[in-house]
Amino acid sequence: MSNERFTPEELRNGIDVLLEKGDARAQFVRGTYILTQGEECGYDEARKLTEGRAWLEKSALQGYVDAQYNLGNSFDTGCEADPHERAEGLKWTRLAAMQGHRGAQYNLAWALLGGQEDEEGCRWLLSAATQGCEKSAQILEDPDVQYNIGAYASKNGSLVTAEEYLLKAIEGNPKLLQEAEKDADYAKLRNSGCAIFTS
Repeated sequence: MSNERFTPEELRNGIDVLLEKGDARAQFVRGTYILTQGEECGYDEARKLTEGRAWLEKSALQGYVDAQYNLGNSFDTGCEADPHERAEGLKWTRLAAMQGHRGAQYNLAWALLGGQEDEEGCRWLLSAATQGCEKSAQILEDPDVQYNIGAYASKNGSLVTAEEYLLKAIEGNPKLLQEAEKDADYAKLRNSGCAIFTS
């Protein structure tokens, strides 16, 4: 390993050579730098977003997962966001999540939960928690989230998972059993003879 030091100009020139070759990592570095440090180069907010996103998109289109994640994060994906902005952010975040990026899985779950996309949100939350995302694991301790995961699992025929999460939910909030007794999403679990509903 060399102790050789490079000047900032030499580093820029090296990245420029890689950018000319279409190197995804260099595109990611350039896009991320512009988004996070662009004001140091005299960029206003609009230019930072436009140019930063353009470099990240070039990298993301090559499948570079961190670029997909950062690009998704550069958009507002909240339920109240502009629909086009939200869709674009969710598209890139979903691509990173599908490649196993646990931060993207968590962000995607958070963006989807509480809206019309609870089922997909629960799936991503479970995936992120399975990969060791502590924030996801903490959210999974909420009885209402456990209830929704159980309902999603029951509806899709994963009765063991449905029973496991419904038991956790009831332990945290016993009133959820009354809801599950009427909830259409829990019909498969009820009809399976599950002991939760027969006692």
